This record gives sequence, structure tokens and C-alpha cells, in this order.
Amino acid sequence: MQKIKSLMPSLKERKRYLTVQIETIDSALLRNPMEELTTKIRGVLGVFNAAEAGIMPVDYDSKNKVAIIRVSASMLDRTRASLLFISELGTQKVILKSLKASGMVNRAKNVQSDV
Repeated sequence: MQKIKSLMPSLKERKRYLTVQIETIDSALLRNPMEELTTKIRGVLGVFNAAEAGIMPVDYDSKNKVAIIRVSASMLDRTRASLLFISELGTQKVILKSLKASGMVNRAKNVQSDV
């Protein structure tokens, strides 16, 4: 059997982890904030840009209301810009703030615990 060659590092997708704080006007908790947030971002970016961005939910801290989303490095700025156009998740009014972008999940989670 032949061994399958791995992908060259220069061809691998470069990913970033975007830490987003979700501030709700009401103090009530959101039901599925990660699903709703990724759906809204994909809606704002459109079909082709959302596919290129490769948005994936990673983690959500319900205590601090901080979400971590994995995004392609080339689409990081557009994803941050799309957060400006999202004013509600579900039926609740929200304000989304981009806290930090990191190449490592652990550093993004450190920001999550500092908030």
C-alpha cells in the first residue's frame, strides 16, 4: 500500500478564532446563540463569501456571554464587519463586540475567561 501524501503547509487553510461578546439589552438568556449567530453571519456574508470564510462555532460561555467562532484568516475582516449588521438574535436585540482574533483556541479562551 502506498502512503497518502499529506498537504503541504502552504496549501493548508489558515484559521483564526474570533472571540465575540454578545451583549443583550434584556437580561434574559438566549436559547441557541451559537446557531443563531453563525446563521446570521452566513446570511450577511452571502453564499459564496460564507463558504470561503468557513465559519464554525467553537465554544460559548453563557456566564460571560462570550462566543468563539472559527473563521478563515482571509475572511476575518469581512466577518468582523458582518457583526455590525446583526442587531438581533432570534427575537432579542443584541450588540455584538469583537474582542480578539487569535490563531490558537487557548488564547481565545483566555480572553473568554477575562471578560
